[in-house]
Amino acid sequence: MKLFHFLFAENVFGGYYQQHRKLNAEEREDRKVLCDAKAEETKALFPIENGSWVCPDQGLGGSKIRCHPTCDKGTAPDWTDQSISKPKKDGKGFMVRCGDPPTIVRKNLPLDTDLTCSELPTHPCIAEADNTRIECGALHLLDGKVINKKRADFQVVCDDGIVAGNVHCNDGQFNAPAWNKDDWKNSCKPERESEFGLLIVHNRSNYTTENGLHYTQQTIISEDGSKISTPMIENSYDTMFSVFALIKDELYVFKGQQVGKLNGCSIEYLPLTLSFNPSYVSAALPIDNDTKALICFGFQAGKSCDIFDTENVVSTFSTEFDHLYGKLGHYNGKPTSVGHQTPTNNAWGKVEVLNEDGWTLLNEHPRFISQHTLIGLESGGLILAGGEYYEDLINYNIVTSKEVWLLSEDEWSLVGELREPNVVGSAIKVGKFIYLAPGDEPWRDYEGDYQFPVERLEIEDDLVLETEIMLEFGNSSSFSNVIPVMFATTLDFCDNVCSNRLSYL
Repeated sequence: MKLFHFLFAENVFGGYYQQHRKLNAEEREDRKVLCDAKAEETKALFPIENGSWVCPDQGLGGSKIRCHPTCDKGTAPDWTDQSISKPKKDGKGFMVRCGDPPTIVRKNLPLDTDLTCSELPTHPCIAEADNTRIECGALHLLDGKVINKKRADFQVVCDDGIVAGNVHCNDGQFNAPAWNKDDWKNSCKPERESEFGLLIVHNRSNYTTENGLHYTQQTIISEDGSKISTPMIENSYDTMFSVFALIKDELYVFKGQQVGKLNGCSIEYLPLTLSFNPSYVSAALPIDNDTKALICFGFQAGKSCDIFDTENVVSTFSTEFDHLYGKLGHYNGKPTSVGHQTPTNNAWGKVEVLNEDGWTLLNEHPRFISQHTLIGLESGGLILAGGEYYEDLINYNIVTSKEVWLLSEDEWSLVGELREPNVVGSAIKVGKFIYLAPGDEPWRDYEGDYQFPVERLEIEDDLVLETEIMLEFGNSSSFSNVIPVMFATTLDFCDNVCSNRLSYL
């Protein structure tokens, strides 16, 4: 019987093959086109959900085209007699005999056949890996494949591409003998430090745009200046030409009648407006035990002041004189401003303090000074550091100042000197130290390789005991800041825990 089938096959198919060989090149090409078209027609009659037909002979111009169904990756056939990768003797499929005309031989493929590939059940270890959080990394299937239906090995791959190690999985249960318990889940996370840090928000340097949002790289410096970190804060670019105040331990910025708040790692603007437009010539100061902010002095409103309590804005007493670049600081616990930038303005050297019934004049400062920094002391005294002043009112010779002055008992006295000049900067007092961050006016022509230093002043008994440069930002091409926003925080503030951005100086 087997011999009969063999001879029959040789006679029918062998003869058919011999006939195909006798075709000339043009006839073969015509036959190939017809045969390929018949294969495509047959595929269309039997669509495969989540799968496709594989016809390795199609397009070769042979005497026949054999086709079998296959399923997409991650799926399996609902028909049980068909291999995913190749046809079996009892599988489904069809063959196109490339005669004239082409004919179809179907194998286990009635006209009503419904071919469907369904999703494979998820491997228990892959399912568990998808639900496992790896800080600053991810689980990758070792060699890209599972061991069997229940077992698989994974690599812990960190975001920077470093492989931290391997973990084993059996039926959804992980085992990592190289680590203690679940330490492998945090093996990619860099060690962070939560010690004191001074955040200096640069508002114009290292500007980047990502997904339509504006970010600038900031600087946090440790208390002794030995370490810095560099977080990115969204919308901090918008703090350019703004002033700021810390209210109820939260940072607010004021610019162009807008009120912004640092929320997490982004500055968000509130639906509130000021009565004038604050800018880099303006000043802001926490008042009433840091529950409110006093914002004063605009280009077109050099005497105006508003009070902001985190929910409302109200106007308050105006000063008698303009105090552009005069800043604000606490003297005997009361808001005080000193000087004015314009030599022709009679506010030069004028000192005003805000009482319950309005502003009152105090003794003038010895210099025609502006663009300095004011810091209140626990003793009630007021420190004035840096700035610039006119040496005379005839030639208008400008001196960039290193002087540190103290207002105490309504008298001014010289109590120290900075290592470097400091203009349009900012200051904050932490314990016995005053930190001064440098400012930069974009129109100012700095001579030489000016380094924009952050200085720390040690204060004792209202005297400057020592000054120290903590950090230098480089020349004005790499640092550009007008009244930088600054406040005390920690080195890991606004930290992307997966970035190893902490450096040692």
